[in-house]
Amino acid sequence: MSVISHLLATPVGALELEATENGLLRLAFLNRAPSSPRAAPRGDSDAEVHMRATRRQLGEYFKGERKRFQLQLDLRGTDFEWQVWEILLTIPYGKTRTYGELARDLGGVELSRAVGGAVGSNPVAIIVPCHRVIGADGSLTGFGGGLPRKEKLLRLEGVDLDGPQMALF
Repeated sequence: MSVISHLLATPVGALELEATENGLLRLAFLNRAPSSPRAAPRGDSDAEVHMRATRRQLGEYFKGERKRFQLQLDLRGTDFEWQVWEILLTIPYGKTRTYGELARDLGGVELSRAVGGAVGSNPVAIIVPCHRVIGADGSLTGFGGGLPRKEKLLRLEGVDLDGPQMALF
């Protein structure tokens, strides 16, 4: 299976995207400037088609034109991680949920730590919106891209982070 990659400049910094013929495999935040730019995929392989769709939809998202991604994903994870990622996909644009709420959806608040681990192992942040998960007290916690990026993504979606109470789903 071939993997293609592309670096994409966005309002939240550079992203490294990887795709296979099955779909988007990975979206990673770069905490440094890219060492060398990579040309955008131009061929017609399935991986290149998935990469172009990802780039286009992310561009629309950052312009405020897209609220839900419609991408083929090629995610690798455990059954539990998949369950969590599927729940993340149901959190609407501009809304948040807590780790505890996700755990209750999966069977009980005692799963909160496991949910946190699965959210943290999400290989395609933004697309599977793990930035929409917050602490029980409404605080911004745990985000692989860093809390400033999480805050910027939530503000982009119109979440009121300054009000007395955050928008909860």
